[in-house]
Formats: sequence, C-alpha cells, structure tokens
Amino acid sequence: MKRLLVLFACLVSACSGQISVDGAHAASAPLVGKADSTDVADRECRVVLRRADRVEGAPPLVAATIDVDTRLLADPGATPGVLFRADGGGWQSVDAALVDGAPAGFARYVGRFAVTQSADFIPFALTTTGVRLFDHNRLPGDFESYHVDASTGFGLGDPGVCAGLRPIGTLSFLGGYTQRQHGAIVAGDQLSVEYDLGRLTTCRDTHDGYRFWTLDAYAKFQPSGQIATGTVVASNGPTVYPTPFVTDVPAGTTSVALWFKNASPPSCEAWDSNFGANYVFPVAATATAPIGWTSGVGGSTDRACQHSDTLEDPIVIDEYARERACLFADVDVWVGGVTDGSAPHPEYVLAQVEWQKDAASPTDTWLDDVGRVGNNERFRWQLPYELRNVADWTTATYALRVSTDGRTWTWAEGGRKRTITRAFTLPSP
Repeated sequence: MKRLLVLFACLVSACSGQISVDGAHAASAPLVGKADSTDVADRECRVVLRRADRVEGAPPLVAATIDVDTRLLADPGATPGVLFRADGGGWQSVDAALVDGAPAGFARYVGRFAVTQSADFIPFALTTTGVRLFDHNRLPGDFESYHVDASTGFGLGDPGVCAGLRPIGTLSFLGGYTQRQHGAIVAGDQLSVEYDLGRLTTCRDTHDGYRFWTLDAYAKFQPSGQIATGTVVASNGPTVYPTPFVTDVPAGTTSVALWFKNASPPSCEAWDSNFGANYVFPVAATATAPIGWTSGVGGSTDRACQHSDTLEDPIVIDEYARERACLFADVDVWVGGVTDGSAPHPEYVLAQVEWQKDAASPTDTWLDDVGRVGNNERFRWQLPYELRNVADWTTATYALRVSTDGRTWTWAEGGRKRTITRAFTLPSP
C-alpha cells in the first residue's frame, strides 16, 4: 500500500515535472432513469464522493476521493471510476486507484482527470454485471453531476454524508410467500430488504425486449408513520435480477410494516401485502451484543443425516454421496441474551456461507437456522444443487461466518477455507 501511495503522490505532484493522465477513454453519458438503461442512481451510501481537490501541474488535475461499500466490491464485484466532461469536451471515464484512509465498511479510491476551465463529473462503480452505479448521495436529481471551476477553486469539500456503515438487519422475502429475518432491525440503524422476483409476476410488460415494469418496496415505520420506498429489481440490458432495497430506520421506531407493488404502465398494478395486513416486524431500541463464541465446522456426509461435531475435509461428492447422502456443514453460535435464556432471538444472528466453484467469484448464501443446542443456535448449509447436480466444476471452497450487525463478521475456524471435490460425472443429455 505504501508503494501505491508513493506512486500516486508522484503522479499528482511534479515528481517528473510533468503529470500525465493515462487511461481516460470516451464513455456514454449517465442514463439513470431510463427503462432500458444499465445506469442506476445510488442513494444508499454504496458509492460516495468524499471530496475533490485541485492538483497543480501540466495539465492541471482534479483528484476525486471516493469511498465504495466493501460489499459492492465483493459481490457482484465492481470497478470504481469517475465519469467526467471537461472544458466543453465529451464524457470520458477514468478508473480510480485504491488508497488508504476509508471509514469502516468502505474502501477508498482516488480518480484523477484533467481540467483547465470547468468540469462536470460524477463517481461511479461499474459492476461485473455491467451496471454503472452513480453517486447520488448528495445529488437529488437523477441527471445531476458535480461541477468544479474557478469559483469553487476546482474543488469540493466533504459534505459529511455517509459517515460510516451502521449495523444492518436483513429481511428476505422468499419464494412461496415465506419471509426470513437475518439480524435485529434496530432504530437508528439500517434495514436491507431482499425480494424474490418470483413472488409477484402479474405486471411484466417489455418494450423491444427490455423491462417495462417496476417492482418497489414500501416500508412504513411506527410510531412516526414515515414511509420509505425503493426498487427491488434492476436490469442489465434485457437481463433482469433482484437488487436489495436499503433504508435508514428512523430513531424511535418500534415496528416496520412492508409491502410491495409490481406495475407496468399505463394501468397494470399488483400488490404483495399479506392480504392487506402488510408484513410487520418489531424494531429493537438497542443493538444486539456481538458474537460470543462459535464452534468448529460440523455436519454430515452420510445417509444417517445426523450432525457430527467433526466434518471431513475435503468433502468428496461421488455418485453415492450425490444420490444418497446428506451433505451439509453447520456451525453453533452463542450470543449472550440472544441464543440462550427463556426468550431467545435466533433471528438476531446473521449466518452465511461464502463459497465458490474453482476460480469463479465467491457467492454468499444464508444458512438455515436448525434450532437451539444447549445455549447455542445451530446454523446449517445444505450443499446446493449447483454442486450436487451440475458437473461444471472440479474443486469448490467454503467458509462459514456469523454476525449480529451485518458489518463485522466472525468466521468459523478463523475463516479457514474448507474444500469440496467432485468425483462424479453426469450422462450426456
């Protein structure tokens, strides 16, 4: 990291007497709001401009300091950059370089672009799915951008938004009209809502092969009556996929009710509202205690389907295991006042597995809560269809992790990655 910082310092100062700006290339203007666009406005503190500073040299530069939510960098994966148009030219894009100094939950980047008179610019993160997520955390309009010129000193100060990631609880609305809570919903913190797009499919019109429909979440907080809303669907050209709706939970909130609306213009509307009663969840006044203890990884690889405190590593999936064995990994967790006592709240624990096939990108999957064991709660990962019934992989790795705030994770066995190997073949279709 020190080497990177020294290199950056030389690039933005006169180490060689000249400052070159490499990597800028022509790019399209932001198309946030268009039905067939892959551009999205971020108002959930995932991409945040911290400040912009004039860097004298030849040519003179503006250095934009950007913080990016580390979860966005990991899944689906993203490349931070700056979109800009300077001195009357067209829109260009430049990648940003990683530097130190980010607050908790963020990684910090700096993107540089040349300007002599004035420039419009906006930070973004380009995901591996082709979506450009633009910073609108202090820009109310979808088509607004930041502006620098002589009157601003070619710089912008830190507005103090998105100071750091707060604890976050998650509600998952699953297929079959079932719901699951991961972590406490806490007044003054944040709530993430995940929605299975198969729950509400009435209004799904398309236009020239692109999505021409919306699917929005509504959250009503009590006792204030405040309502927040946001989309739970996104598009990458003709490809449609779910996206979480993240919102602040107002201070003093005691409960939150959620419902969902699917619509296609001009008049098709459908609702998922628990038959008009809405989906109501309690909100805690204070944060949950941190993880107190985790066991090693246990599980099963045989037909008995019984938990064992030890689990073979690697797990070998041969024809027998694939067709007849129970294949699962699990971890026991203790949190004082949450997993023990007469009124436990296992839903206050977030439990996930991070797994990947060969060199593919890691996938995070929620673990199943299988019940209390003494003063602990047990969470389980059933090896998925993609490993048991698909033969496009050779070796997979996995690690189990738990949290009570959705930001700080405790890894079972210190995060050691366990292995799964494929020893079966499937007949040709």
